[in-house]
This record gives sequence, C-alpha cells and structure tokens, in this order.
Amino acid sequence: MNTGTARAHNSEVYYAQVTAIMEECVFPFIVETFLFALHAVLTVYFIYQRWVKRRKTASLPMFILTVALMMFLLSAAFWSLDIYLLWERVYQLLPLRQTDSSGEIDLAGIISPASIPAYVQQILLPLIVVIGDTVSLWRAYVLFARPRWLYVTLVGVVVVESMAYILLALSLAAHYFPRVSTSGVLNSLGRHQGFCVLGAYILTSVAQLSATLSISFKAWAHWNDIRKFMPHDSPTRHSLAMLAVLIESGIIYFALLAWFGMINWYGTNGSAARSTSGFYVAPLAAMYPTLVVVIVATRRSVLEHSISHSKPSFGLRFATNTGEHPCRVDDMPWHNAPISHRRHDRDDPVQEDGLEVGMDPSELKDKLTRHMDVVSS
Repeated sequence: MNTGTARAHNSEVYYAQVTAIMEECVFPFIVETFLFALHAVLTVYFIYQRWVKRRKTASLPMFILTVALMMFLLSAAFWSLDIYLLWERVYQLLPLRQTDSSGEIDLAGIISPASIPAYVQQILLPLIVVIGDTVSLWRAYVLFARPRWLYVTLVGVVVVESMAYILLALSLAAHYFPRVSTSGVLNSLGRHQGFCVLGAYILTSVAQLSATLSISFKAWAHWNDIRKFMPHDSPTRHSLAMLAVLIESGIIYFALLAWFGMINWYGTNGSAARSTSGFYVAPLAAMYPTLVVVIVATRRSVLEHSISHSKPSFGLRFATNTGEHPCRVDDMPWHNAPISHRRHDRDDPVQEDGLEVGMDPSELKDKLTRHMDVVSS
C-alpha cells in the first residue's frame, strides 16, 4: 500500500473512530454529567433539610441517611471513571499509540478501553442496583407496619441478590483479565457468564417487582379511600402528589431497570443503545434512593400521610359518645408508636389535624386539603 493510499485509509479510520467516540461516549457523557449535577443538587438539598432544618424533617433511621450519601459517592465514582475511560479512548487515537511499523492503524489497540477502570464500573453498577432494591424493600416494609416476616424476607432477598452479583463480578473478572484469571473457578464462571447475568437479572426483577407491587397496592387502596374527599380545584397539586406516589412506589425505577436489562440481554453487541445505556441508568438508579429519602424526610410522602391518618397504628382516634374522651389506639399499652410520631397523654386535647371515624365529610375534606398542601408545598 503506497503512502497516499495509507493516509486516505487512515483518515477514514480516524473519522469513523472519532464519530463512534462522539456518539457512544461524548454525547451520552454530557447527559450523564447533567444527571450527576442534578444528583449533587438533590443531595445538598437533602443535607440542608436534614441538618439545617431539623424541625421540618422526619426522623429517619441512620442507615437510610447513610444510604443517600453512599449512593452519591458511588455515582461520583462512576462518573469519574467515565471521564477516565473517555480520555483513554481519545488517547488511543493518537498516531503513536495505534500505528504499527508500516504506518497503518492497528484497530486492536483502540477497541477496548483500560480493563481495570472498566471492570470497576461493572462492579459499581450492580452495587447501586442492590442498594436501590434495598431501599424499595425497606419502603414496603415500613408501609406495611414493619411485620417481622417481611423483615426476614427483606434481609434474605438482599443477601441472595448480593451473592448473585458477587458471582457475576467473578465471572466478569475472567473476561476483563484473561491473562490473570488462571483459577479454575473463575474460568468456569467465565464460561457460564450468561447464566450469572440471567440469575442476577431475575433476582433483581423479583425483588423490585415485589416491592413495587406492594407499595402500589398500598397507594391504590388508600388513594381510592380518600379521593372522594379530595378537593378538585387544584390539578397542579394533585399532579405533584401523584408524581410523588410514582417515585415512591418505584414504578418508574422498575421500568428503568427493566429497560436496561432488556437492552443488555437482547441488544446487539456494539449497538448505540447498548453502549450508551450505562451512561443514563447509573446516575438515575443512584438518584432514586435519594429522591425517596427526600420525599420521606421533608414529610411529602403521600402514602405515609394517607396511611398515618387511616390506620390505628399511626394514632387514629375513634369517635365516642358525647361527653366521653376520644379513645386513641396509641393509648393502649401494646401500641408502639413510630419514632416520628409523638405519644400523647390522655389529658391532651384532641389534635387539630387528627382524623376521627364518623367525622363530617366537609371537615374531613378540609383536613385532607391541608395535608395535600404540605405534600405539594
């Protein structure tokens, strides 16, 4: 091949590689950067609400507060690795990095990025997914009044799912480090990598679908009970409330994971959809637990508002005959009120915002309106 032909051939390869990097890395990375910035703002807002405005935030378990910060750190690590991998792909386009002795481009030198950063990314994404599943299961556990059997199920599902992703990580090690993985176990897992991926996807689907259906059932049941008393003069307020329900129930999050799983399982290797899916899914999946925590911490949880005012375990009072003091379930010795709800003495007057069985519908409507104002404010 003469010099002119070689240069023309190399120019075509340069153009093809630059175009591929722009389409599969640069443009998706810009979107990922925007989502990461949004996640950063959300995390700062959460910290501000939690530590600066303590009186206006609900009491949350420490592990949930830790999860929100951990997810931001994982998202930051994933985003930082994408910066390095993008630089690595561009760096490999340099002539001295990709040409052989004849001056032609060596395509094998610019196809695969660095193994270690790419492998670490493959570990971070399942870790983000497992933590997101834990948050979804935790919400279902809380909304169903914390039964012990559900707690045991939650822990069991998280442990089994974590083990499945550990096996998946070991199987990927044989792919990213073929010269290092001389262990028979790693080689065996590498040969059965498809089964490891399928098992992890199935466990994630079962965990997330169970949590989503449970929370959605709870939301539908309570929304169906109170919607007849809801005011109809503020569509925007209702839309914000329904958006909060969609986020908290996990329907959008489950749809995102299902879309990602379908693309990675059925998608063609090298396709734009499969190559760019990680740029969008990772920051969105990392942002979801923080969204749920912010909704709960700032008392904008429509589900908790509806459940807390319709279930005895959250302080529902029963109306009695005239002259008798209202009897509250949380006066009973066996009742354990949640930490975020203060216990009341028997001599305390009836709370202004309390809901009573047998309450006049117009009064109930006014009280529900005030609670919806809190949710949408």
